[in-house]
Amino acid sequence: MPIGFQNPLNIAFIVGEASGDYLGARLITRLRDHNPLFNAFGIAGPEMVAVGCRTIFAMDEIDIVGPLAILAQLRRLTARIKQAADEIISKKPDALVIIDCPEFSHRVAKKVRKHLPDCLIINYVAPTVWAWRPGRAKAMIGTIDHIMALLPFEPECYARLGGPPCSYVGHPAIERPPPSEAVIKRVREQLPDQYDLLLVVMPGSRLNELRRICGPFGDALSVLVDRGITPAVVLPTLPYLLEHVNKFTKSWQIQPIILTDSMERSASLHIADSALVASGTATLELALSNTPMVVGYRTERLLALGRRFILVHSIVLANLIHGGTPIPEFFQSMCNGKNLANEIIKLIEPGPQRQAQLDAFGIVKNIVKDNGVLPSERAAQLVLKLVEERRT
Repeated sequence: MPIGFQNPLNIAFIVGEASGDYLGARLITRLRDHNPLFNAFGIAGPEMVAVGCRTIFAMDEIDIVGPLAILAQLRRLTARIKQAADEIISKKPDALVIIDCPEFSHRVAKKVRKHLPDCLIINYVAPTVWAWRPGRAKAMIGTIDHIMALLPFEPECYARLGGPPCSYVGHPAIERPPPSEAVIKRVREQLPDQYDLLLVVMPGSRLNELRRICGPFGDALSVLVDRGITPAVVLPTLPYLLEHVNKFTKSWQIQPIILTDSMERSASLHIADSALVASGTATLELALSNTPMVVGYRTERLLALGRRFILVHSIVLANLIHGGTPIPEFFQSMCNGKNLANEIIKLIEPGPQRQAQLDAFGIVKNIVKDNGVLPSERAAQLVLKLVEERRT
């Protein structure tokens, strides 16, 4: 398969959250390896900007989840949708790659499709039509030309639901390199002299997640202390969220060691005894790090009411890949300090709950393994193939 071009390659991107920023940065790097004349622009986060993607405005302008949150900022978001679409249309790129944040990116894609009908539009990270609102798959026909999926069961699902062509490229979590001994030592040096367990706490990568989840996560720490357990708490986060994390954890009975360095973040996941984490990509990262976890999540009441229509058995990514529910999860009112702490206690010592997760992690790793080609390289090759087909 030809995977290089002699001519310039111009691709627009839209990304709206940290995991997508990481995904986009890896893809941009691989595309540039194949074509030095590759140019990237669009809506990008700091990792994509660091590898040369010019951003129209900051990614956190559209990092919003939930219908009420979107409604509250609808006027500003509408203006940003128009701004992004106008900029992309004016540049006439070879392709538009939208990564996650479908509430925003799909609206931009529709405007681009209307004015640039021949522009290739790729959706990287398949919308979760297998979990809820399956009609979205068919609705994407006419706007999205191809979907690059992170999960192995998604292509069959899109075919069954009558959606656009979908190819499995693999999950980027398997590309994160293991931390070096030097970085591990650096993290350990920040820990207190004495503690009962090392607990990594990950309350999400969005501001509205922090608002909802830091409360019950802090309550769980208080319950542990009340029961005579004193953990060392490490909280990996993103630099632009540091101020908010400090604010929302100020009342915690145990003050966390906050890490913003990406390698220290990876090291903390590898050396932790267990984790308290919000639902999301972090659950897969922890599974690949062999760190047993408890998952808690709270969302807008309107979204919570819609959970009865969810078609899958779990909201935890690692559980979905595994096919069972080895990782305990608590949603809405069940996500409270007592429930979370009770499950963490079960993971402190070797036992059936901890072993069940460790066994499940082996299955998850086998399912998502790269088979010799990294997901970002597989994605880059597919993008180049689709662009070349569109050009001929």
